[in-house]
Amino acid sequence: MKKTLLNIIQIILAILWVPALLETQGFIFVYILVAALAVGIIISRIVKKKSIKDGKHIMASCITGALFSGAVMLANYGAAGALVHNKFLILALWGITLLGGFVVFGNIAFWITNAADTFQWKRVEHKVKPGAMLFIGAGVLILVYGIIFFLVYYPGVLTPDSTNQMKQILTGEYVNDNPIAHTLLIQMCYQIGMAIWNDINSAVAVYGVFQIICMGFCFGYVFMTFQQMKLSYKISVPALIFMAIMPYHLLYSFSMLKDVLWSAACVMMITAAFRLLKNIGSAVPNYIVLAIGALGMCVLRHNGLIAYMITFVIAIFVFGKKLFKATITLAVILAAALIIRYPILGSLGINNSDTIELLAIPAQQIARVIVDGGELTEEQEAELSKIVDLNKVAETYKWYIADDIKNLVRETDNQEYIAENKFKFAKLYIEIGLQHPFSYIKAWVDGTKGYWDSGTHWYRWTSMNDNDWGLERTVVSEPLEEAVEGYMDAFNNVFVLQPFISMGLFTWIYVMLLVAGITSKKKELLVVVPVVAVVFTLMIGTPVWNEMRYAYPIFLCLPISVAAMFYERQPRSGKARKNIPVQAK
Repeated sequence: MKKTLLNIIQIILAILWVPALLETQGFIFVYILVAALAVGIIISRIVKKKSIKDGKHIMASCITGALFSGAVMLANYGAAGALVHNKFLILALWGITLLGGFVVFGNIAFWITNAADTFQWKRVEHKVKPGAMLFIGAGVLILVYGIIFFLVYYPGVLTPDSTNQMKQILTGEYVNDNPIAHTLLIQMCYQIGMAIWNDINSAVAVYGVFQIICMGFCFGYVFMTFQQMKLSYKISVPALIFMAIMPYHLLYSFSMLKDVLWSAACVMMITAAFRLLKNIGSAVPNYIVLAIGALGMCVLRHNGLIAYMITFVIAIFVFGKKLFKATITLAVILAAALIIRYPILGSLGINNSDTIELLAIPAQQIARVIVDGGELTEEQEAELSKIVDLNKVAETYKWYIADDIKNLVRETDNQEYIAENKFKFAKLYIEIGLQHPFSYIKAWVDGTKGYWDSGTHWYRWTSMNDNDWGLERTVVSEPLEEAVEGYMDAFNNVFVLQPFISMGLFTWIYVMLLVAGITSKKKELLVVVPVVAVVFTLMIGTPVWNEMRYAYPIFLCLPISVAAMFYERQPRSGKARKNIPVQAK
C-alpha cells in the first residue's frame, strides 16, 4: 500500500511539473513528452507490481534525476515569476519544478539503466552481404539528397563562414579561424571544378557533391554495421529512413560548413571503435576508418580536439590491453593533430583565431554584470577599459549571442594586452564573478541552455551569402523548393515534430546512455563519450546559445549510439552468458 501511494504521489508530481514550466522559452511539448514517458513507466510498475530494489540503479537514477531537474530549473529561472507574482507561489512552483523534475528524470534514468542490464536487440541472420548494405544505404541518401541539391539548392548553401573560406582560397591569404583542413578540402574541390568547367558555380558545386557522397557513405557505413550486428531489418531500415528524412541531415549535406564533415568523422570514429570492441568485420578496414574519423574529429573543428582528448583518455581504459593497437592509433592521430595545429601551421604563418574568439562565455558574463548594473571597482574598470569601451557594453550586449561583445572588444584593437596578461585577467574574471555570481550564472545559462534544455527553434541558413564572385543560387523547381522549405519549417512549427530538433532532448538521451554504460560497466559507453564531450565543450565556450550545427554530432551519432549500447545485455555474473549469438565477422 505504501509503495502504491508513493507511486501515485510521483505521478501527481510528474503531471504538475509541466504546468509549472508553461512560461518556458523552450519547447513545452518536450517536457510533456518526457513527463508522459515517466508517468507511463510508473503506471507500468504499478500494474506489474514491481518494486525498485537495485541499489546501484537507484543511486545512479537519483543523481541523474537531481542533475536534470536542477538543470531544467536553471534554464527556466524566470518562468515561475512570469507565471505568478506572489513570492510564496513562486517558491511553490520552484519546489514543484525541482521535485517533479526529479521524479520525471529519475524514473526515466532508472528505466534506461535497467534496460542496459536486461535488454538486447534480437539477432537475425541476413543473406545480403555487408558490402551491399553499405552501397544501398549510401545510394539511397546520395540519390535523394542529390536530386534536391541540383533542383533547389545548386551550387550549395554558403554562409558567411563559407564565403570567408572562399575568400581565403581566392586570395591565398589563409587564417585558421575556420579550420584550415576544411578550407583546403573546399579548395581541392574548387580547383577540380575550375579545371573541368572553368565556372565558379560549377566549381563550388563539386564540393556540394563531394560532401553529399561523404555523408551518404557515412550513413551506409552505419547501415552496414547494423546488418553485421544482425539487427532485424525492422530496426535497421526504420533507422536509415529516420536518418534520411530528418531535415537537418538533408540541409547540412550540401551546406559548406565545417561542422558537417566533422560530425561525419565523429560517426565514423565511434562506429569503427564499436566494431573493434565487438570484433565486427575485418580489423584492418576498421582501423583505417577509426584513424580517418579520429583525424577528422581533431582537425575539422577547433573544439573537436578538446572533445577528442577527453575521448582518448576514456578509450585508454576501455580498449585496455586487448585493443592496444586501437589506443596506439588514437595516440598517433592525437600527436599528428597537435603537430599540424601548432608547429606546422605556425611555421606557415597561418594564425589561429584571435584571443577574444576563445573567450565568448567569460566576455558575456562580465558584460552581463555591467548590464545588470553590478558595481565594479575603479581598478576593475581601469583594466577592462583597456580592452573594451565600457560605455557601449549595455547597448551592445545580447544574451543569446556573443558576437556583438566580441566585435566591441575588437574595436578597441588591444587584444594583445589580454594575451600578455593572461593571469591578471583570469584573476580579474574570478574576482568579478565572486562579487556578482548571479549575473555570471544567468549569462552562462542564457548563453548555453539551447544545448541542454528542452530545445528551441532551428535557425537555419538556406541561401547564398552575398559575394562579389558571381556565386548565385539556381532554383530549377520552385514547387519542390516550396515543399522542402515547408517541410523544414514544420519541425519548428508543429509541436509533435519539435522533439526531433531539440538539442536538449538528445543531450538528455546521451547523458542517460552514458550513465547506463557506467552503472552496467559496459565498454560500449565509449560510443557516447565523444558526443557528451562535444556538448561539454559547447557549455564552456559556445558563442551562440542554440546553434544546431555546433552540436550536429548529437543528431548524426544517435542511431549507432543507441544500437551499440543495447547490443548485448549485461551478464549477471563475471562469467559470459550462454546462448548469445556469435557476432558477424
